[in-house]
Amino acid sequence: MRLPFRFNIPIVARITLGLVGLVVSSLMIISLLGFFPDSRQEQLERRKQFGETAAIGFSLMADKADIVTMRKYLETLSTRCDDLVSLGVRRDDGSLVVECGNHDDRWRSQGKMADDSHVWVRFYAHGEPWGTFEAAFQPLDESGGILRRAEIKHGLVASLFCLCGFYLYLKYTLRQLDPSSVVPNRVREALDTLAEGLVILDLNERAVLANRAFEMEVGSTAKQIIGKPLDRLPLISRDETPSPRTPWREALQSGQKVTGRLLGTNRKGAPSRTFSVSASPIVDEQGARRGILVSFEDVTRLEEKKRELSGMVEVLRASSEAIKQQNRELERLATRDPLTGSLNRRSFFERFESEWNIAKRYERPLSVMMVDVDFFKSINDTYGHGMGDEVLRQVASTLQSTAREADIVCRYGGEEFAVLLPMTTIDEAASAAERMRVALERLKFPNFTITASLGVAMCSADLEQPQESLDRADKCLYVAKRSGRNQVVRWDQVPEDLVVDESKVSRTKEVPEPDAVSVPYHAVTALISALAYRDQRTAAHCRRVADLCVFTAEGLLSLKECYTLEVAALLHDIGKIGVPDSILLKPGALTDEEWQVMRRNDTIGKEIIRASFASPKLTAIVSNYQMHYAGAPDRAGAPIGNELPLGARILAIADAYDAMTTDQVFREGCTPSEAFAELRRCAGTQFDPELVERFITTMGTRPAAMDVELADIAKETALQIGLQIERLSDVLDEQDFESLEAISRRLHLSASQHGAEAISNKALELQAVLEHDRDPHSILLVANELLDLCRSTQRSFLAAQCPAELQTDVVC
Repeated sequence: MRLPFRFNIPIVARITLGLVGLVVSSLMIISLLGFFPDSRQEQLERRKQFGETAAIGFSLMADKADIVTMRKYLETLSTRCDDLVSLGVRRDDGSLVVECGNHDDRWRSQGKMADDSHVWVRFYAHGEPWGTFEAAFQPLDESGGILRRAEIKHGLVASLFCLCGFYLYLKYTLRQLDPSSVVPNRVREALDTLAEGLVILDLNERAVLANRAFEMEVGSTAKQIIGKPLDRLPLISRDETPSPRTPWREALQSGQKVTGRLLGTNRKGAPSRTFSVSASPIVDEQGARRGILVSFEDVTRLEEKKRELSGMVEVLRASSEAIKQQNRELERLATRDPLTGSLNRRSFFERFESEWNIAKRYERPLSVMMVDVDFFKSINDTYGHGMGDEVLRQVASTLQSTAREADIVCRYGGEEFAVLLPMTTIDEAASAAERMRVALERLKFPNFTITASLGVAMCSADLEQPQESLDRADKCLYVAKRSGRNQVVRWDQVPEDLVVDESKVSRTKEVPEPDAVSVPYHAVTALISALAYRDQRTAAHCRRVADLCVFTAEGLLSLKECYTLEVAALLHDIGKIGVPDSILLKPGALTDEEWQVMRRNDTIGKEIIRASFASPKLTAIVSNYQMHYAGAPDRAGAPIGNELPLGARILAIADAYDAMTTDQVFREGCTPSEAFAELRRCAGTQFDPELVERFITTMGTRPAAMDVELADIAKETALQIGLQIERLSDVLDEQDFESLEAISRRLHLSASQHGAEAISNKALELQAVLEHDRDPHSILLVANELLDLCRSTQRSFLAAQCPAELQTDVVC
């Protein structure tokens, strides 16, 4: 009959128990032969000595008749022997003087003789008999059982020592035996053919079998490994978060398989190696753990490659941070006027709208002033445009140093500046304007000085748009110039019935205009940013056209109308957001079908503007700027001539001029003279002839700094490429190869359009790696080279574009 369970006693324990049994049997035989001393006689002698010693003490106390001390001494004696039953001191007349343990009841008179359980001793005082000390003990045959016998105790102690000694000795001796010698050769040969190291451990984590691959991996022979704890091998953890337990110990304790733990060797004179270690418990048929199977897979090359990849990722992140920093610098330059370092118009409108909303929401005061340099045209005509630029630089520097830290200074256009003063009432703004006027009057130039006229207005609750406060400040500026210049005029000092230049500013506002809907500039910048993401070249074209429109319309339209025209110019190509990349980024001329797609998306752009802003004037400009001045046969019934909005006619001329003078992939741009000739040729048919002449005249008189801003788009190109690389580095961090392939393709097309051949070629190389080899190591190599190219390109653009006034703030 087979038992449902059995005890699994280790072989060492079995041998140890057998040997201990032999030793105990031998001791018992020796005891029976009488070789051990008589323990009974020893006990009787000990009890006799105890009684005599106690009697001497009581005799001394009897001399002093000290009963109290006798009682204490008796109590002390009762704790000296474990086999005591009771104690007592009795006078010769039979009376008990002191007792312990209910002695009178337990004592049985034995006459003058003592036995093995009753001891009595007479003692004297002053030479006369005084009394008797009596002690009752447990009988020897009942005083603790068999365990009290000396031979039994000796046998048990010897058994315990033999058990420990035999076990340790056998354990050490058997460990020196080679358990692998019983393994069949065919099994050993099969284990030795494995490429990964294998070692079998017992429950004490000692090696009992190891294959040849493991011996080679750890640099030790089988004799050095077998019987030794695996912890003694020169192995160190290579995990990022090392575990306090080795994988084989964790598997042994948990009973679960442990995989993928990294351990490495660190031997002197030998190359460092890394292993992926897995451990699995070995169990028998009953499920009891009998050992551990540990495998060592050499992953040294993989770990080296992983470290290289990690290093490249760190380089990639550092490059990404550098690019982001350069992008921030480029974005700063994109918001600044290149000549004066002040905010440009578009950035000023963004800040103005933000401050306007804050002032409205929290009912805070907000003021704005317009500053115009008196007789600036005469300075340009007399001393040249170079001196005029120097005047503008010093005027901007003076305004910025005189303004508060929270104030916003903007070069509004030409010789005009705008200053936004948050948390400022009209009185405080007028005082600030007067300080600025005095500071400008004190500026010294060779052979001349300058003055300035300033108009101040406060954003009041009756205004619906920020541009209306600019109109008021501009009207105050006009009044200051008409009243003798070099003075400050505030809005609340302008007479109610005064009308100044009906074509520009009027106070006779009784009914809200049809286009009184505000055009939020943050929405404009959001759309233009989306367009820049799709096609940076088109976004740059829109910005240049907007600048041309504003410069041409100054003096012809009011500030509010100029703002609407500028927004229309920025968004006139917004429909290209929906054009496929294959058409939008095509390097050659478009086919008829592709032109149909472009025209269809022009309609989509008009709908975007109409739905986003609900501004009839803005929509009218964008809808009509492509109309011919003299009309076209295919557009019967469309407005012609002066029926077309004035802003649409200006936008048509500026758009055509920039398209002709800008280099394209399939042709080079023409010179300004050639573009002027083409505009004059088409005047009267496609363009308004009067506006063509005004545009040409305006282009000949604009400041030199404007030429740089309009003609040079390298800064925006560098910014767009930097943004693409920034997105590329983010995708690389996420190992998103599908997005990486799409971004690299877009980067290649964008860079090739802007003439950045090195970046274009490197992006093309990255596409090839992504298509044919998805190895992260190769991808990171190419990506790092691409990032270096972009960063060097940005540095060169920054060095060329940073104005002198910004050198202290921007690292170029």
